[in-house]
Amino acid sequence: MALSLVAVLGALGAGLAIVVSTESAIAQHFYAARRLRYASDAALELATQTLATAAEWDLVLRANRQAGDPRVALESPGGPWRLVLECRLSDVSGNGEDDGEVLAAWVADDSEDADGDESTDSNGRLVLRGLAVGLAGGRAWSAATVARDFRDGVPGPIRWLSWHVLE
Repeated sequence: MALSLVAVLGALGAGLAIVVSTESAIAQHFYAARRLRYASDAALELATQTLATAAEWDLVLRANRQAGDPRVALESPGGPWRLVLECRLSDVSGNGEDDGEVLAAWVADDSEDADGDESTDSNGRLVLRGLAVGLAGGRAWSAATVARDFRDGVPGPIRWLSWHVLE
């Protein structure tokens, strides 16, 4: 009887250990996914800051910057998309921890631009894609459309027209 009780308690203990370790793994994956989602939004924000310093967006659309991190190169959307940002999350987060996460952002002319030239912006609108890639292979994408008006030939502030998560 005592031996049966010990066996049952041992089985319950082993089952509880499995449940606890599974819950811990789920929580870690959830945290990593949320972290990458926010990091992809940060990539969009950093790309917007880069665009704000560009006198002409046509120069950005004609740039041919290559990705340095192979994970970013593999995720590149290709086509008319131009890389405008690539950096480690730790370089911009200020927390000093390097978890191996990389941020990247690409820019392209928007589809409503009637000039038919993907390397020329004629309506002051661009589309951005932001990416965050984790060391374990996780990734998250965000996208935005931004606009900038000119007054007397001087570029104004950048406005966000839309933002959404890409799945």
